Amino acid sequence: MIKGKKLWISVGIAAGLLAAGLGAWHFLGGGGRTIAEPVTEAEMGAIAWDISPRLMAMCQASPSDLPAHLEKWHREDRFIEYWRKAKEKPDVAPPAIDAALPLDSLSLPDLILARAFVEARNGVVLMDPDKRAFFEQFDWYQPVWAEGFKPQYAPDEVQWKKRLDAEIAKCHADDHVVVGGLKRSRLDHVVNRYQFRDLDQEVLRQLDTAGFSIVEGTDPQLWNMQDRNEYELVPTFVTTDLYLQLMRMRFKMLLKDLETRHLTTLLGRTLAGLREANRKRLDEATIPATKAASAWLDAYLAVAAGLAQGATSVEVAGEWSVAAQAEFAGASRAQGEGSQLLGEPRFDFTQMKPRGHYDRNDTLRAYFRAVRWLGEARIKTVDPVRFGAMALLASDLSANPERAQELSAWEQVVGAFAGPDNGLSLRQILSESQGKDLEALVADPAGLASLAKQVAAKDPARIKARASNATLQAEVAQPTVRLLPRRWSADGEMLQRLVELSPAPGPRPFPTAMDLWAVQGIAQADTILFQEEGQAKLWPAYPDSLAAVRKTFEKGIPGDDFHAKRMRLLRTIFDLPKGTVPDFLATPLWQRKNLLTATAAWTIQKQEVLLYQEQPVGAECGGGGQDEPPPPEPKGYVEPVPHFWRGAAAVLDDVDDLLARLDLADESVTSTNAEIRKDLLWLAECSEKELAGKALSPEDHSRLMFLGGAVESQTMMVTGMDKLAFDQSEEKHMGSVVDVYTNGKVLLEATGPASVIWAIVPIEGELRLVRGAIFSHREWKDAKRLTDKEWHEMIENGQMPPRSRWQDRIHAPVKKTISLPLSTSDC
Repeated sequence: MIKGKKLWISVGIAAGLLAAGLGAWHFLGGGGRTIAEPVTEAEMGAIAWDISPRLMAMCQASPSDLPAHLEKWHREDRFIEYWRKAKEKPDVAPPAIDAALPLDSLSLPDLILARAFVEARNGVVLMDPDKRAFFEQFDWYQPVWAEGFKPQYAPDEVQWKKRLDAEIAKCHADDHVVVGGLKRSRLDHVVNRYQFRDLDQEVLRQLDTAGFSIVEGTDPQLWNMQDRNEYELVPTFVTTDLYLQLMRMRFKMLLKDLETRHLTTLLGRTLAGLREANRKRLDEATIPATKAASAWLDAYLAVAAGLAQGATSVEVAGEWSVAAQAEFAGASRAQGEGSQLLGEPRFDFTQMKPRGHYDRNDTLRAYFRAVRWLGEARIKTVDPVRFGAMALLASDLSANPERAQELSAWEQVVGAFAGPDNGLSLRQILSESQGKDLEALVADPAGLASLAKQVAAKDPARIKARASNATLQAEVAQPTVRLLPRRWSADGEMLQRLVELSPAPGPRPFPTAMDLWAVQGIAQADTILFQEEGQAKLWPAYPDSLAAVRKTFEKGIPGDDFHAKRMRLLRTIFDLPKGTVPDFLATPLWQRKNLLTATAAWTIQKQEVLLYQEQPVGAECGGGGQDEPPPPEPKGYVEPVPHFWRGAAAVLDDVDDLLARLDLADESVTSTNAEIRKDLLWLAECSEKELAGKALSPEDHSRLMFLGGAVESQTMMVTGMDKLAFDQSEEKHMGSVVDVYTNGKVLLEATGPASVIWAIVPIEGELRLVRGAIFSHREWKDAKRLTDKEWHEMIENGQMPPRSRWQDRIHAPVKKTISLPLSTSDC
């Protein structure tokens, strides 16, 4: 962002610097067109707006008399220095009012300019950027910014203003029309058009028919557009996307910090201690069943500990030596399929590929491989050797409170972020054994089999693999035990239950992110899935399956973990607030925009917990000083969803509570959370003012203008980097990619560069055009999993896959908005 004083771009250079603008206006009234219906080429030809020739002639007329109260100011050195020397404007009086100007022939923006003409000719510093830009083109506009200056209006001017006020009020009564049963803001009543030049006709179409328009861009961060708004004095639109991305960085970096400082150590000590206890047993064991289970357990723990330590190889004695080395090699390289050690011919080693924030350093890469492998290593309860090994592991944990406490501490943190276990763990073995000697049970085949049945009956797994035939389904559905079970999530269960693989490859072998919102009752998701994509035709059972999943989640997404809380927060952006809202907020197309935001936010949120949550799978075979006028002050607008802003603040409260409860509180974390929370609650207050039809204060508008810099600064605080380090890191690109479903190929969800959103909003009784930034999103199937670095390279090389077709109706079909970097110093 531009630091220090604000810069006012004069009209002479504004056209070259503004990213987009408006030079033509038209409202297509009547005809019964729906909000989504496009404007025809013939109608677009009518968008040939020019300022009223009479109004322009009045502004360009010969000078009349200089108002008396301006005479002394025109002689002062400071004004001579600025207007005559710096701006090279001659000492000229303003033209007179054209009292015969037919007001009923003027458009609303023309009327507002005509009224501002009276103020301009009397030396008023116009603070609206569009009005300032318009009048600065005339030599006679030389406003006075001295303290104590007051304009003095002549009687004819006072009368002129009254006439204009009445005409303007009459026009404002017609700011909206109803088309297809929905209110629509009139494009030709947007008052701040003079600030812009040459906005693309396709964007105009969407503004005219939908009230907002999205253009994909190239900015690596959402705040870049907010910075540009500040620099160019464009009214800013603060979207939920801006803070969803900041929240993502907050949770991502917090989890990364906890893993680096805390979880890696806990896991490493736990694995090392458990292997040491088992090796002692292995050396002393004489009973064949116990020795066999202990020998396998040594290989299992060796692989896990070796991955956690980032070792280059593992040493295992005995019959499992070769299998353990092959397992370690496959997991380390994240390549290949089939595990002899685990007895799983379809075991997918590519799941061990570090991605997300885990692909940043060797410590996190090692931690990722270990946790992912332990989560994917499912031990069937019907396998006496391997299940016996899990029983021995449970016995060792029970006998070693220190190791058990370490594992419990690890589980508390992971559970708080990613949710409850999805499947059996050592916990069920200990519970069902009811205090019996587990080593003795392992030595007793009948006793172990009985325990295995009891444990299997308690399987809590809700996300289970789907297969393409009954035989394979029976195999993948067998109850399994894991040392570190993957975590359950509502969205994971939704996706898993909405696929059908039989007969192979199945009528619906992959889910889609749109399923998540259809389950939660978003009507536009249904429209997309049924009317546009024909999912019921592809899979006739889809409507019934969707209804069944809806029934499961009819009370909303359950859970106290942060993932569940943030999913519930995303659901709130679809709720239409009560009060004075932009017309587009009540339209189906805005709900489609909300689908874009929610899906992109879910994508980046899902990447954070990629390591821990169960993945659904299918199996198939500046401020002006005293020497120049103060810069204009554009009025911004906050997406009016106070329930979202307050909900986001509450989630940060829960973060502080968790860290305090686990004795992991950190001053830098809590202070950063406090600063973000303060902004969120203020944005909620701004939203409530807007909904109540109240004006934001000048302080509010000023703060909104600088919000991009605030979010940038908070992102630096969250990452612990300065701007230079951030710009040299992978974090400089907000684009993220995550694989959310596996079935031969993987289903990838990704966010890309920031998109630009233009919207017509009500600000203090007038319709204004504002500009903000939102997410971009892609969904596609690929043969391989991707890291963020690989995704960023695809973006830079122009290899992004096309966006989902359901997004086309809210995107203007124009070239991407290319943004030039802004200097962050020397201003």
